[in-house]
This record gives sequence, structure tokens and C-alpha cells, in this order.
Amino acid sequence: MRIVFVLNSSGLYGANRSLLGLIKYLCENNHKCFAIIPMGGDVEEEFKKLNVEYKIESYRPCVWYPGYVGAPF
Repeated sequence: MRIVFVLNSSGLYGANRSLLGLIKYLCENNHKCFAIIPMGGDVEEEFKKLNVEYKIESYRPCVWYPGYVGAPF
């Protein structure tokens, strides 16, 4: 199975550390993982170590931003 992960940061904090554990487990069980990250960073280095394909794409990590018309969270 191919699985795509979209990360909202490129840091190596709690959520991304947990995600790396999940990705490692999935890869060990013959799943193909791919990640999209907003910028280069520490998590990118971990993807390289795990041989996980990834792409750096610039995008807003949150749907709310100054000027957004809608309900803030």
C-alpha cells in the first residue's frame, strides 16, 4: 500500500517523532511511504536515514491566517 503523509512542520518535535516511528513500522511491513513537508529541516534528515521519499512544497501549515474569512479555531 502507498501512503502519503502531509506534515505541518519540518521540526523534530513530538508529533513528527511519533510519525517517524509509524513510518518506520509501515516501511518494515512492506508499505511504501511518501511525505510532503513545508521546508527542509530535521525531519528531512530522518527521512533520508529511513530511505523515505519526500518532497518539499511551500504551503501554509494552518488554515487560519490574518485576513482569513471564516471562523477561527
